[in-house]
Amino acid sequence: MREKNFIIKPEEKVVVAIMDASENGVTDEVVSKCAKPTMYAVLSLIMNAYDMNISELDIPYNASYKGVSICDEHDTFNEKKGKDIAESKANLKYHTAMAKKYKRLANIFEKAQKEMHVLETDHALAAKNIKDSLNKFYVTEETDE
Repeated sequence: MREKNFIIKPEEKVVVAIMDASENGVTDEVVSKCAKPTMYAVLSLIMNAYDMNISELDIPYNASYKGVSICDEHDTFNEKKGKDIAESKANLKYHTAMAKKYKRLANIFEKAQKEMHVLETDHALAAKNIKDSLNKFYVTEETDE
C-alpha cells in the first residue's frame, strides 16, 4: 500500500507529497499478478537474497518517495493543482524505482534461464551419446549372430 501525506505551505507556494511505499510492494504484487511457479521462484529468491549474498537484489523495502510542486511566483497558488503535481512526481519516482527492482529480478532470471539452457543442452548431449553407445551394443549383437 502506498500512503500519501502532504505538506502544504501556501505562504511559500509549495506542496510536498510524501509517499511511503509498503515494505511488501514487490512481494504483494508478485503474489497477486504472477503464476504460482513464478511467484514461488521470486519469493524464494527475495527471501534468501541476503543469505545468498545476491547484491543485485539489495532492494530497499521501506522507501519513501517525495514529489514537490512549486508554484511560479507570477501564478496564483492552487492547493489542488499543487497536490496533483506533487503526487504525480512522487508516483513517478515510485514507479521508476519499481521498474528498476523488476529489471534486477528479470536480469537474474534471464541469466538463470541461460544457465539452465546450458545445463539442459549438456544433459541432452550426454543422453544422446549414451544412446549412441547403447546402439553400438545392439548393432554388434545382431551382426554377431
